[in-house]
Amino acid sequence: MWIVNIADVLDIFVISLWHNYSTAGHYNVSIWASNPVNSMTANKIADVQDPVRNLTIQPKYDTTCLEVNGTLRVHLSVNGTDPRYFYDFGRPIKPYNDVSSVVKNSKVTVCKPVIPLATLAVTSSPTNLTDPVEFTMTLAAGSDFKCIFNYGDGGIDVFREICYNLTYFADGVSLDKTPFMNLEFKAAHNFSDVGRYAIYVDCSNRLSAVNFTTSSIVQKPITDLELPDLPPQILGKNNPIAWTMTNGTNVTFDMKAEGTKIRYSSFKTDVGDVLITNLGHISLPGVYHVTLRAWNEVSEANRSIILTIQDDVTHVSNVTWTTTSDFGSNIPGFGAEKNIFPCEYPVNFTATPDKGTNLTYHWKFGDGIEQKYQRTHHHPQIRRRCKRVLEQT
Repeated sequence: MWIVNIADVLDIFVISLWHNYSTAGHYNVSIWASNPVNSMTANKIADVQDPVRNLTIQPKYDTTCLEVNGTLRVHLSVNGTDPRYFYDFGRPIKPYNDVSSVVKNSKVTVCKPVIPLATLAVTSSPTNLTDPVEFTMTLAAGSDFKCIFNYGDGGIDVFREICYNLTYFADGVSLDKTPFMNLEFKAAHNFSDVGRYAIYVDCSNRLSAVNFTTSSIVQKPITDLELPDLPPQILGKNNPIAWTMTNGTNVTFDMKAEGTKIRYSSFKTDVGDVLITNLGHISLPGVYHVTLRAWNEVSEANRSIILTIQDDVTHVSNVTWTTTSDFGSNIPGFGAEKNIFPCEYPVNFTATPDKGTNLTYHWKFGDGIEQKYQRTHHHPQIRRRCKRVLEQT
């Protein structure tokens, strides 16, 4: 408490007093003034404040960096009494109170916009071992990205700016997304061996990542497929139909013959095959068109042969008699064996095979004369030959 005596007789006077407060706060200040004739009291609140100091600024946003049109949150901390803040994005931040102020700069980088990646797909066609495999990669949308191809054979390619650097908002003006929609890119890789390879593709940019898994088929094409011609085969025997192939990966063979039950399929690599036909495949003699189709993922070949199936001949009997003589026709020969004929009369010689197809008859009459002819029938039959007897027997 201060007591001040004033001996002046002026009507107006000013008294200045000083007091140091040790802590900030609101203090009730009371002033009482009096003289012999009068007294007055005045009350006032003294607002004592700490100056603002120790300002820290912490920018925050939800993404790795602040995106265009993204939300920036600024966290501030400062010491002092009743601080108030002045924000100006583009100028320093200024906290202040009634007795002080502080200014501090903080920088925030706004990233160039990129378009998130969407709907990645990778395709390739089965390919000849001697050719590079071409991959087609498509994206529904995306910009500013890189892709890593893992080809499954130890080979890896990383495609960056040269191949896939489609830069969005490069001029800082245009936000047109049309050039960054429905994208298509090509890649190629040489495989050293045949096989089915698992292909892994990972693409990413600052905002997104996508991946895709597919497979690539590499094969040797069919070369030197041979289906040799066959001689006529005997019905009911085990008759092989064989074919050869020098090269070909995972080749499917399909053999057929119309009019038969030949329906054969097999799966081979770099080698041919053989089908053993029997009576279960072909039940009748005849001439059949056999077709062979061979194919894999990168090639196809077709071959055909004519297969002749015949009945074999196991026995032939001979019967002879005359056809015309003084005694009439169809007169058997004389003697115990019925083989004596008058000379200068024609004699029928009859051959009777038990079976046979496409038979060739070769006659030798014992007098130096021979005859040969063919028949295509395939059932037991009688074949006659007529020869004029020139000598008396």
